[in-house]
Amino acid sequence: MGFNVDASGISQNIKRMIDMFEKIEWEEVFDAWKKVCNELWNGGAFSELMNPPKAQQVLIPMTEGLTKQGIYIKGYNWLPQKDLDKHIEYVVNKPDEWLLFGSSGSSKGTIQTAEYLCEAKDSEAVSAVWIYACLTELHRRMPDEWRGEVYRILSKIERAANEYLFKDNIRWHHAMRDLIPHRILSCEFLSSFKPTSVKAMLELCAVICKTLLGTYKIIHYDTDRAGGKSKGLIAVDQTGSIQYKEMTKELEDD
Repeated sequence: MGFNVDASGISQNIKRMIDMFEKIEWEEVFDAWKKVCNELWNGGAFSELMNPPKAQQVLIPMTEGLTKQGIYIKGYNWLPQKDLDKHIEYVVNKPDEWLLFGSSGSSKGTIQTAEYLCEAKDSEAVSAVWIYACLTELHRRMPDEWRGEVYRILSKIERAANEYLFKDNIRWHHAMRDLIPHRILSCEFLSSFKPTSVKAMLELCAVICKTLLGTYKIIHYDTDRAGGKSKGLIAVDQTGSIQYKEMTKELEDD
């Protein structure tokens, strides 16, 4: 009794396995990203993704309470554009109340992303942060329809960006669940859209990042007097109260 072997099916499976393990070099990803940012929507509209975003500076008055504790506040945060003025007014006028009972509204991962974006050394570094943060979020909530070819493309780009960032010691702690502050696109939309090329995946990433910059503002807190022990506003706990983390500690201490 003989067996019919579908050679074409076997060859396709082998091809998919080889394709899965083939790398995309970061240089190829960055070149494609530059084209996307410079050419999408007739060029120029997405070019800001190639430069570190300019954070809104928020100068916090040095109060008696802060002075007694010997600390000053320094750190980043994301805020919806619509809440920006109200939040700044509250922080500046009632800093002690904000520190005791307020909330940053952001997770540790998103604040880490804000810091990396604003302090990126050049356009290549800021591009890698955008790409990695965005694709990691997409990866974590990837729809079933993306399994297969879309997943392979996403993983290769994500891996290339991560390898580039790792060389500069830019990384997020594994416990940081959210790397961007808002889910721009619904799972229903993602399920119906399948970016099966590097360019298509990067275009999706650019649209998400551009939308974030249009709806959120990165702010940078700092007190108006140096001295004392510097502490960074990193995140909120489960009750919404502000937590502090020494800027010199490793993220693994969280």
